Amino acid sequence: MKVVVGLGNPGEEHKNNRHNVGFMVVDRMYNVQCTMYKLPLKFTFEKKFEAEICKIDNKLLLIKPQAFMNNSGKSVQAILQYYKVKNMADLIVVHDDLDLELGRVKVEQKGGISGHHGIESIINETGRNDFVKVRVGIGRPQKKGNESCYYDITKNYLLSNFTPEEQEKVKNTIIKTLTLITNYIKIK
Repeated sequence: MKVVVGLGNPGEEHKNNRHNVGFMVVDRMYNVQCTMYKLPLKFTFEKKFEAEICKIDNKLLLIKPQAFMNNSGKSVQAILQYYKVKNMADLIVVHDDLDLELGRVKVEQKGGISGHHGIESIINETGRNDFVKVRVGIGRPQKKGNESCYYDITKNYLLSNFTPEEQEKVKNTIIKTLTLITNYIKIK
């Protein structure tokens, strides 16, 4: 069974935030699966995992942890144990990445946290870093004039929505990311 986890924060106020691009990819994957299978698939909240889950044909789990970004690892570890997922190559985690420009996507296995607290939480909880990381570029904010060195990138950028000018690029990036994940799943 493949487990695709989108990282993000729960709640309507975070739905279109840059930090929720992982949720956006998983939601798009869910929509594609519903169309392919012509089934009324749905996400259900599973309290024991603190996550929304959609199980597709006993081959694929789509996961959206609901414990907020920095605690995503608890949900992921509980799901891996419950479904007896041992091969970490079967765990695919989709997350935003400040170090990649908007529109770029990078897939890697192993590696560190790259400053991402959701990835850090998963590594801490599972004790492993050899799962597949799908890094979706959101770029860094442009520094304006005399901005303080104390600029809060989380509050002022990660938790902000994509601008109308960025929306089309985000939509195309989500489609590109979905294609990469689908191709990876078929190969494995």
